[in-house]
Amino acid sequence: LLSWPSAQGPDSCLSLRQGLLAATAALVCMGATLWATSPNPNALALWAPTTSRAAVRAAPVLSVRTFPHSAAAPRSAAHYAERAATPAQRQEEGPPVVSGQEGVQTKTMWAGLVLIAASFTAWLWHQQQRARLALCSAASGGPLLEVCLGDRAAAAPQVHMLSVFKKSLRELKEKKRKPLTDDPYGDEIRKNFLDWLQDEGLPDQPVTLKYVGKAGWGLVANERINSGDVACKVPEQLLITRDRVLKEVDPIVAEFITINKLPDYWVLATFLVEMFAATDLEEECKYKHYILSLPRETGSVLEWGRSAIGDLLKGSPVEGTAYEMNNDVNDAIQFLMKQMPTVSPCPKYYTPENLRWAFAILFSRVIRLTSKDGTLALIPWADMLNHAPTVRRYLDWEQDEGAVCFRADRSYNVGEEVFVSYGPRSSGELLLSYGFVPRNRKLQAGNEKVGLSLQVNPNDAFAGVKTRCLLQHGYTTPHIFPLQLNSFPQGLLEYATILVYQPEKETEQEVEALAEKLFERKGKVEEALDLRARRLVKRECYNVLKRYRGTAEEDKEILAPKVKKVIATDDFMAQDNKPAAAAVVRLRERAILKKTGDTIEFPADWLTNILNTDPTTIFKNPFAK
Repeated sequence: LLSWPSAQGPDSCLSLRQGLLAATAALVCMGATLWATSPNPNALALWAPTTSRAAVRAAPVLSVRTFPHSAAAPRSAAHYAERAATPAQRQEEGPPVVSGQEGVQTKTMWAGLVLIAASFTAWLWHQQQRARLALCSAASGGPLLEVCLGDRAAAAPQVHMLSVFKKSLRELKEKKRKPLTDDPYGDEIRKNFLDWLQDEGLPDQPVTLKYVGKAGWGLVANERINSGDVACKVPEQLLITRDRVLKEVDPIVAEFITINKLPDYWVLATFLVEMFAATDLEEECKYKHYILSLPRETGSVLEWGRSAIGDLLKGSPVEGTAYEMNNDVNDAIQFLMKQMPTVSPCPKYYTPENLRWAFAILFSRVIRLTSKDGTLALIPWADMLNHAPTVRRYLDWEQDEGAVCFRADRSYNVGEEVFVSYGPRSSGELLLSYGFVPRNRKLQAGNEKVGLSLQVNPNDAFAGVKTRCLLQHGYTTPHIFPLQLNSFPQGLLEYATILVYQPEKETEQEVEALAEKLFERKGKVEEALDLRARRLVKRECYNVLKRYRGTAEEDKEILAPKVKKVIATDDFMAQDNKPAAAAVVRLRERAILKKTGDTIEFPADWLTNILNTDPTTIFKNPFAK
């Protein structure tokens, strides 16, 4: 009953209080029937005529259960008393005697069962007419409802509500930030936002704003858009940059930002909190309708908490990135909470909740305009564009247009949603920053990558010269190489070769000569050294695979029911289902690591080597598997 889907959607549940009230009502009806039809109205317990009272008390008198289809029928009191008696007692007493009183009691028991079933059916039908009840749990195989009457008439009924699905207390009591409006995607908010954009000078657009499902709002073509056409255009006066913030916030706040030289991210977060406060206090605010258009939750890793990161990303290379993002934001929150209330006109709004929301908005919406000196900006209207892994064009500043523009990379018909690229980001990167994972793995495959960290062994006798040579050629130690499904990153094998190399004459000049040969002259090394380097990469890939929590099969089981219910164009959203989104990331990372580990021992020209090798010695080749 706790996991019964209500009319509001599959994520909402009936309350425990409602379930207990229904169970109590059914028990009262059953008890009244038993009492009214029993030959002895003073006793609710059923006594077996041929056994002693002590024997009957050794086991439950009446057990009423909703059994799975294969389970046995409820047992009577005589059955339990007979099983409790010793073989000698059963032999002396002979076969049980079925009296007329026991026949009445048996009929009464079945009448009570029917009454319980009817009561629950009517109540559940009243709560939701089209709901479906799962009568048994595939995981535990236990009953959904178990009712037992004890051996004493005065004993209170024991009602055990067994949930079909296990939910942690943290998930059931998860607190959500209260929205500024009850309908974040309502027509009134949409209309006010569009009116505000027009008042601020947004030109006519070939797209319009519509609700597109899980992703929230999106820009949909309202006329034919050809490849290369400007699909979205935002003039400079609408851009929210550092300079704009200093003009819009309170002068004391602007002076504090300038004196302390706050980073751009911190400045934009301060702007969002200031505008949020003005909107919530119903003060005059230029950006009120933009603030109301923003989501209250983004699903980014900033909203997860450290425990969820450890549960969902354990062993993944992006786990460290998730902790680093949270640590950086926590440092910013601590500073702003301490300093901003002394200069802000709304000090009470500088709370961890509001600041974390502001940084989550920035992580999912801020854009670095490379053609405008790398300026960080929030871009109202353009930030409504959603991401697609197949798109290869981005939002950027165009000097000729005097605006931020997005040019379509393909043609769009009327009614089609227009997509932009957030960059060649992997599923893990999209999940951490934007709170979603693309469902179509084939379309996303070109962007998938997993970071593999390699470093010089500090115990190596030549660790110093190896580190120096790697730094001279642009490689740090440790260095992270982005592995992909169908290619090795540049410099991976050369780096690994330096790590495994042991000079024959034990001189530093030999290491320097090898580094020059590998990185500058792109020369080849002997086969034995190359094989050792490849095996080092293979070993590191398998070590990363061992750090993951659980197995790939368990991740597939998490996704099995979800894949069938989601259409091909939908994404796994973190705010809706973090376990499913994280399972997708883990599976795709495992696939890359496993394929790299399985194929790294094969040199690029392995087919040519095999064709030119004597067939009698081919199986002696370490690459022939």
